[in-house]
Amino acid sequence: MPDQAGRIMLPFELKSIEFFRPGPSQGDEFTVQGRLTRESSRHFEHAVDIVRPDGTLHARIERRARARVC
Repeated sequence: MPDQAGRIMLPFELKSIEFFRPGPSQGDEFTVQGRLTRESSRHFEHAVDIVRPDGTLHARIERRARARVC
């Protein structure tokens, strides 16, 4: 995945995925909310919340990290 400058960023770490509800039904839609938790010129880390239409948290991904390779 390229960054804004076109450099290649590859995933290298995933701390955890937590599920708070049973699996979705076919056709269910979710909102994804991401937040940057740390960045430098060589890598960045972010977390992601997956939210159901009623506002409840379906899942959370912690410390998803990517590093620049070129």
